[in-house]
Amino acid sequence: MHRRCRGQVEGLSGEQDDAPCLVTYAGKLLETGKQAECYANEYIAYHLAESAKRDGFEGATYATLGGPQRELRTQLQDATDAGQPTDTIQADLDTVNSLRDTMFRGETLRGLLLTTYGFSIFGERAGQAALVVYIAAALIALLSIAGLIHAFTTKKDETVLLVTHEHDVKEPTLV
Repeated sequence: MHRRCRGQVEGLSGEQDDAPCLVTYAGKLLETGKQAECYANEYIAYHLAESAKRDGFEGATYATLGGPQRELRTQLQDATDAGQPTDTIQADLDTVNSLRDTMFRGETLRGLLLTTYGFSIFGERAGQAALVVYIAAALIALLSIAGLIHAFTTKKDETVLLVTHEHDVKEPTLV
């Protein structure tokens, strides 16, 4: 993921210059999960919302633009069949088609970047778990070495642990 975050700090506009992560990561290579999350949620989401607003479909997504696109196609076909002018309807349809394509690409890229962020969290947790396991392994190795040292430094005739049974153990019998 060696893409440069688009623009430097001075290139940020609108709500973007209020996003601390965009200011922090501006002009840097996109290499971490946190950077991917920032770029997806602050930069791409902002531009998708601005594109929809600019084209008169504020709050629209790829999925919600399907309805207006179908309606305009139907209107274009009806106008063509009736012999009416279609320039305005065609221009509106071109706008919706272009915006829907932009939304598709932007939402797909956001999804990929957010997936990258999600897996980076898994990687961090796996790294923490590995550290705990390595520390436990080192502790067990030290205890094993201490046990070996104790085994070789203890005199053979010295009793370390004496277990006695005060009661008689009976042989098991089949019933």
